[in-house]
Amino acid sequence: MTAAAPRVVPTGRAEPGAADPGERRGTSPAVWLPAFVLLSAAVLTMLVMREDPPLDLRVYTGGVRALLEGDNVYNLTYTSSQLTFTYPPFALLAFLPMAWVSPWLGSALTLLVSIACVAFLLHVALGRAGVGVVVATVMLVAAMVAEPVWLTLHFGQVNLILAALITADLATGRDRWWRGVGLGIAAGIKLSPLTFLAWLLLTRQWRAAAVATGTFLATIGVSFVVTPGTARAFWLDTLPASAGGEPNHMSDAIAHSMPKEYLGNQSVMGFMSRWFGPDTDAATLAWLLVGGVVSVAIVAVGAWLTLHGERVLGFFVASLAVVVASPIAWTHHWVWAIPLVVALWESAPRVA
Repeated sequence: MTAAAPRVVPTGRAEPGAADPGERRGTSPAVWLPAFVLLSAAVLTMLVMREDPPLDLRVYTGGVRALLEGDNVYNLTYTSSQLTFTYPPFALLAFLPMAWVSPWLGSALTLLVSIACVAFLLHVALGRAGVGVVVATVMLVAAMVAEPVWLTLHFGQVNLILAALITADLATGRDRWWRGVGLGIAAGIKLSPLTFLAWLLLTRQWRAAAVATGTFLATIGVSFVVTPGTARAFWLDTLPASAGGEPNHMSDAIAHSMPKEYLGNQSVMGFMSRWFGPDTDAATLAWLLVGGVVSVAIVAVGAWLTLHGERVLGFFVASLAVVVASPIAWTHHWVWAIPLVVALWESAPRVA
């Protein structure tokens, strides 16, 4: 009995969802353990020295507690910085465990998982390259001190966790029937990963795109079943107002706590808001035109690389569209740039 031949696309190359030759890595997962232990000890030590838990974790916890108390999550502000909870209601369900543990324990667990996610992203980005403990330690330390990563840890953001979830779903393994579930869940927590659907479609990964879309819609459905009032407040009121509809209390609070023109907003919208002025028709039009063209170009390059046998590199190139297309992309949202740099280094001899 002979093994079944791998499916091929019309060009004769292996399908993007099939097993990738680049997954035969020379790097053992164990090489990351010493650096993980070292950095975890350092981060936990700094956490103990802080007066308060990370800022965004306090916003997540505040949103969950407001939900459990029956308040309108999207009509409140949290912490002394008057920040708003801007994620879809499914994120509140994902963050529920934060209400069951102490703020410090929740912070410690989030930071430890985030550090592990950095190591995972680097491991995937290394592709066929093999490195030892010393190089792995240097790489992980360098990644940790890069601004997107250390700011994500400083604020207690979920960027690294979502990036690792999407990467595990789309950039590793074979084309299993559930491929796309991770992307759908991530998009249910934070909308910006939906840009990966364009990469899936351009690389003809139809089933994964359908599974991701179905999973995302399921997160919306679950939200309406479990938290109907909160779901209606977000999907029928808050989101339309924030997207340019009739302003309300929530959209005003978001504009106050997340000004598009702030220098930390490193998206196309941020640049256009600083150039033309915030919330002007010129800034919005320029964002739609320039941001749209740049995002499509980024995804197209990623798709081309994927279809030419560089699935991991193509995936990480396409990931930049997540932050470029978003109206708000703080510097800590750019965590995708870290594995992209590693993937470019690993694949440079082949691509060149």
